[in-house]
Amino acid sequence: EELHLQLKSQGCHVAKLSSTDFSAKNGVGDCLRGLLRQFVMPTIDVADVTILASWYRENKNHENPVVIIVDDTERCPGSVLSDLILILSEWAIKVPIFLIMGVSTAHDAPRKILSVNALQRLCASRFTLSSPAERMDAVLEAVFLKPCSGFTVSHKVALFMRSYFLCQDGTLTSFVRTLKIACLQHFSLEPLSIMLEHFCQDGINQLSGGTGLLTEATMKHAFDLPSVTRNKITRSTYEMLPQFLLDLQRMPNPWSIVILCIYEAGKFDKLRLLDIFCETLDPEARYLKYFSPSATVNSQSHISGRNSVIRQVLRKLRDLSPSQLSSLLKSWEKLTAEFSEINDKVMELHPFMRSVEAAGQRQGLPSSPKKHASRSHSKLEKELKAMTDKVSAVIEFMLREYMKPVESVPFHEILCFKTVDKLQSALLGDPRGRIQSDLLESHSILHCMCCSQRGTALLPSMHDTSILYTLAQEHADVINLHDWYQSFKTILIPRSSKAKPKSKTSSKSKKRKDRCEEPPEPPTEALVQARFCRAVMELQIAGLIRMPSKRRPDFVQRVVFGS
Repeated sequence: EELHLQLKSQGCHVAKLSSTDFSAKNGVGDCLRGLLRQFVMPTIDVADVTILASWYRENKNHENPVVIIVDDTERCPGSVLSDLILILSEWAIKVPIFLIMGVSTAHDAPRKILSVNALQRLCASRFTLSSPAERMDAVLEAVFLKPCSGFTVSHKVALFMRSYFLCQDGTLTSFVRTLKIACLQHFSLEPLSIMLEHFCQDGINQLSGGTGLLTEATMKHAFDLPSVTRNKITRSTYEMLPQFLLDLQRMPNPWSIVILCIYEAGKFDKLRLLDIFCETLDPEARYLKYFSPSATVNSQSHISGRNSVIRQVLRKLRDLSPSQLSSLLKSWEKLTAEFSEINDKVMELHPFMRSVEAAGQRQGLPSSPKKHASRSHSKLEKELKAMTDKVSAVIEFMLREYMKPVESVPFHEILCFKTVDKLQSALLGDPRGRIQSDLLESHSILHCMCCSQRGTALLPSMHDTSILYTLAQEHADVINLHDWYQSFKTILIPRSSKAKPKSKTSSKSKKRKDRCEEPPEPPTEALVQARFCRAVMELQIAGLIRMPSKRRPDFVQRVVFGS
């Protein structure tokens, strides 16, 4: 379905056939009718391929390719699918068609299903979808590691997104959903979040003056941000604000290059980009301790260090062969081509790499790391160890100089989403906790006249469920049904509405009374009991109370969610 939508968005003419469209009884006619209804007209009831050819020639339809997607190829009758391919191939000159066949078993399934003549008419190419983790890494790179789009996330939010991704069986849809909600909440809650986009377009001059983006209100909000007050930046540095924003805008470029370089090194150990992204966002930069001289001794006993991605990368460097190190340096050279400071450090490693490769050729040692590990005292082993130390030093240089945590930068709230609670609430939700709070604060939600005048006091006009649940707060976890009912009855039938002795008044004065001024008649005992039972049942359905047990039939238990 996603492929269908993607091809249509690119302007292709797309038709989709399933195994139900292929019937051995009706032959290829059902398939052709299904194609014509999707391409030409939904009401067509003939199976004539010439209609498809004439449609393709008119109205500039020939400017876009025609694609037919066949789902569940293994479940289609081979004879019918072969006939369809033979018919379409006869019209390939007038209507060139791309046929996409979905295969869920082996890649050579079409060879077992189709006839020899049908196979000869196909110019086949095989492609497979990447794993969800690989597709997720591609999304992560496009959103966070491409030129700055004015949005990133904090360390805690990234950890939550990864946890949610893994809990949802690694589905890409779950990760994209969290990403969309995080973007929506950030740009709706942070008024300064659009400033970087305008700053990139309009330049520094637009940020100053009364007609610019920085009005008095935005200035006050900007200098009240926690990162600004923590760094003791005051309004006296107003003229430096454009420079702060410029640094904030430029920061993600080298930052993303470093992450991609580490990702290239982590590929040899099958590390995921999301794991590297989460660890490098750490505001305390705890990953730098693995470069200290004592790291090799202390990291063995450090529990959190066992799962450190940076530590795994450094350990894997020791096992890389000369050919793997050479390919790593080439990939780093491409990634850092536009950033000279890092590229110079990478280029300095090439002479050492050439000496390692020359030593390996002289000794005729294979490039497999298992083979050269047994010759730890050879000259090649020493040069290879020195080379890996230099590569580790370059990684340390990149991390120390260019991986400044975004949460330590002033004004980072403009582009960094940090509210984990709001994201978690939007994704996971807390329906029963929300029902609980809404029942207790119904007056602040409904804004009716009676409740607004009496505040939080319980009134007969309130909803029965809200009255009953508010009364439940006056009891312990176990509530006596009789006492609960009497309290509920007192609210519905106030003492003032009980029968009073009739006063002697003239019939003339009675006629003058306006009926609207008469108080409403109190409900009967039976009606109060019915309303009580219905409210109790609604609270049970919402999961806020547990019904009586056989041991204590006159008591219910209150269930509390949240704080």
